Amino acid sequence: MTKVTPTEEKHGPHLISIASGKGGVGKTNVSLNLAWALGAQGFSVCILDADLGLSNVDILLGIRPTCTLADVLLGKHSLAEAIMHVGPGVDLISGASGVPRLAELNRNEQARLLQECKALNEYDYVLIDNSPGITGQVTSLCLSAKDIIIVVNPEASSITDAYALIKVLSQNGLWWSPLILLNRVRGTKQAEQVFAKIQNTASNRLNLNCSLLGYIPEDGAIRAASALQRPLLETAPGALATRAFTDVAKRLSMRGDRLQPRSVSASNFLENSITRLREQGARRKQVPAEAKKELRNMRSCLSHMQRLVEHVTHLPLSTLAPLQTEFDRMSSHVEHLESMLGFSKKAPHTDEPALESKSATHPVQKNPASPRALLVCPDDTLFEVLSEILNNTGFAVSKQELDADKIPAHSSALLVICISGPGQDAKALLSKAPNLPTVWLRGYRSKNEIPTPLPLNLTVVEKPFVVKTLQSLFRKSAGLPQQTKTSEKASA
Repeated sequence: MTKVTPTEEKHGPHLISIASGKGGVGKTNVSLNLAWALGAQGFSVCILDADLGLSNVDILLGIRPTCTLADVLLGKHSLAEAIMHVGPGVDLISGASGVPRLAELNRNEQARLLQECKALNEYDYVLIDNSPGITGQVTSLCLSAKDIIIVVNPEASSITDAYALIKVLSQNGLWWSPLILLNRVRGTKQAEQVFAKIQNTASNRLNLNCSLLGYIPEDGAIRAASALQRPLLETAPGALATRAFTDVAKRLSMRGDRLQPRSVSASNFLENSITRLREQGARRKQVPAEAKKELRNMRSCLSHMQRLVEHVTHLPLSTLAPLQTEFDRMSSHVEHLESMLGFSKKAPHTDEPALESKSATHPVQKNPASPRALLVCPDDTLFEVLSEILNNTGFAVSKQELDADKIPAHSSALLVICISGPGQDAKALLSKAPNLPTVWLRGYRSKNEIPTPLPLNLTVVEKPFVVKTLQSLFRKSAGLPQQTKTSEKASA
């Protein structure tokens, strides 16, 4: 197949950072299928999976990498060894937990990595699949790339969060136009209306222009492809969404340098990412201890309020309303303080576009009959992903701190543990846990050893995690019947 590309001299790969203001918008599916569409047009593409949550590219392809970016940074393997061929013209580098460690490299390690990243110069495109949401890592990888694609759904919350991401990027130095890709839309008219809202708000409030890259229609073939763990372009080459991805890839390939005067090489991208990640870390260290103490106190208060609400659900709604209002107010303050501390997991609350709003999500479950799941997960991004999976499976989720002296068993049906970082001892946590059904999600190279003999109430799951498998396992472990299609739709 003939490559559709400008004839100018090649200057390394076109580095594109793909992000979203919130999870659940189909960002990783977009990254994967866009890579396949570019590969089908004769381009060479490398996907860098920088999502620290579930490594979703691995899940969508049903693969388990033997070497990740974390191994490269530890000096165990070269960057070339971490590159895995996954499709026609498409390779993959699994980030695992390696991206944050970029900021910890010494001078010699950084020089070695900069030398090795020349392997990326052989590609036409490098697509960085970011974690969902607004974090220091996401902004660092976006602002270091040549282009930024922001994936947006037509829902009001997704539009608002997309603008919030654009605002944070603008406040940190974004001056070029981000590319907006609308996903799961009903047609051209809806796509144009949604883009107009984002563009008008960004132009009026940030003096920043956005560009519409295209839109992907709602298509059941995408869900079918995900279930088969293959790209849509392979499983349904004639689908509407397949043609849309092909059109977006053509539009992207024809951009060249005409609309984007910035030149970013692979080594520039890596060096700038390291610098920005270090700056983010330095800013967090400068935060006064008083602010962190206040945040701990507020979180503790929220936890107590949540337990109170759970135990008084028998009261009339008129009695609960003031308590619920106070809970929402404090939740808003906590999110704002987290944002100031540099580890916010939600969008800012101020200066958002005047859009049709939805009720904010908070830990209090509206359905008091839902079984409760305690979730232990220090990583904020992964916590959000697992919370969404548990909610869609029919559980009310409560956050359980890692350093708790005792894990409460009252009214809990399930304990889910997802820890693998330094100083995070799962065995110690399990020893404190009551005799609850427990699911332990382990990373690729978790240093936590599986206890022997395996307790009857413990189920251990290794990465990569498949969402449908997790949903079935959570309900089975809690002794609940499997969801029917009707109940799945009701919980979605």
